Amino acid sequence: MKNIKTYLNAREKDHVVAIGTLAQYIREVVDEWQGNLTSNERKWLRMSVSFSLKAIQSIANRLSPAQAKQVSNHINKTKCICLPRESAEQTLQRARVELEHEPVAVDSEFFNDILYQCLLACENCRYKTKAEQDKCKARHAMVAMDIPVYDSKATGCPYEQTK
Repeated sequence: MKNIKTYLNAREKDHVVAIGTLAQYIREVVDEWQGNLTSNERKWLRMSVSFSLKAIQSIANRLSPAQAKQVSNHINKTKCICLPRESAEQTLQRARVELEHEPVAVDSEFFNDILYQCLLACENCRYKTKAEQDKCKARHAMVAMDIPVYDSKATGCPYEQTK
């Protein structure tokens, strides 16, 4: 018998999570379609869920308790969605771009204080024209954080506050 691995690399974990998530999805479909499935269709779908979960349990039994728990938690926190191939590729590409930047937890009051100070600075902005906007670090920060503009029809900076 071949030496079976007792750990999973990141890609292999993703594969196990995909199998578990698909099993959860099939279970949801069976529950939702209860009246639209024949008894054999229901049986086959439930069997596919059972066999998938047995395979995952078998794999988890070989892993360290910590890694098995990690895989189980990942399965429970993941949802299966179905998209047409083209929109799935676009969605994945956008997600990859978003994940390039590590999210940072910031207290909402602290964030609001910083934002308020930026907006006060916007009242006395030195960069009034569109040509000068690239010099404004506050504007770049607000654009990067997707903060809605103050005036979308402004001829100058859309974040500029007018008195």
